Amino acid sequence: MDICVSNEAISQTTKCKKNMSCLKGATDALCSVERCVNAELHLVTCLDKENCSYRISFGKKGQFCGCFVRKDIYNKYNI
Repeated sequence: MDICVSNEAISQTTKCKKNMSCLKGATDALCSVERCVNAELHLVTCLDKENCSYRISFGKKGQFCGCFVRKDIYNKYNI
């Protein structure tokens, strides 16, 4: 699957430690979005425990994604 995101999302995602591998089409490598509020707030279940510059933890299990590219992918493709 070809994934296209806005240039704005790419330019805002400056701290990605995975070299934006999500843009290479491996959708099974994406953190799972469990809930999205107003296309801005994305509650996720991450695939690994690796430190991510865009993961914002709250409570014991809650995590929000602040990655502009990941949010754009979800908002455009619902994946």
